[in-house]
Amino acid sequence: MDFTDQRRYDNRVTDPVHLDHDARETVAICTSINAKAPLSVQSEKHSFVKRMESEPGFEEITALPRRLTTPALLDVGRRTWIEQTGKAAISIFHLDSSHTGYAGLVHGGILAALVDEGCAEYSNRGALALYPLTKYLGVEFQKPSPTGGVFIAKVSTSRPFPLTTSGSRKVWVKCEISVLRGKDKVIPVVKASALFILCEKLPQLPSCGEAGDSIENIFTYGGDEPVFDLAPARIASNRWRNLIFIVVASVVELWVSCQR
Repeated sequence: MDFTDQRRYDNRVTDPVHLDHDARETVAICTSINAKAPLSVQSEKHSFVKRMESEPGFEEITALPRRLTTPALLDVGRRTWIEQTGKAAISIFHLDSSHTGYAGLVHGGILAALVDEGCAEYSNRGALALYPLTKYLGVEFQKPSPTGGVFIAKVSTSRPFPLTTSGSRKVWVKCEISVLRGKDKVIPVVKASALFILCEKLPQLPSCGEAGDSIENIFTYGGDEPVFDLAPARIASNRWRNLIFIVVASVVELWVSCQR
């Protein structure tokens, strides 16, 4: 991955003079907090930050914060480093009492939003001339996340950088978030996957005159709610496994009845 392109991109988004109308409306694709922004004392002084600053093969991303950080609910003092070939991006951030759901626990919606932010930023770094738009987001909360903790997020994809629309416009990205314990221990708390669609331009928003579903459908209950799994491929795998189990059980039952 050419870091010259990354720096050119950073300069483009931090200088509004060079933004056309569409780009100005999509500064939101940049999620890293500028290095000059105030950071949490806990995360800034953590030894992991010093390690990443000197880690070979990684370079820190500096860009404008997303509008989603105003007010500062998601201004979590995040710093992000990307591996030079684009294999992964690593972030460190701090969540305090302002991000509380239940007492002492981080709100799951905050973590889900940070997952989407991190995955979108990472995808955008690999597709500088495109707009990666979230199509699907699956989040599995493995353990409760304590407020006041320092967190590490790792984002990666199997597709090589740079990302293009050649072959497929779909990009699957996975994200893992862990909370730091001591200097060299982490506890996994979130596992997620996201599907992004690479678009050459932003889609048009629905117009006021566009026909839609009747609002009465909101009050119609259609039965059992669908079950969404973290990865759609796992759903198909489970169906085949259940089918095989039924077939084997039927064969065994038939064999037993013949023995009688």
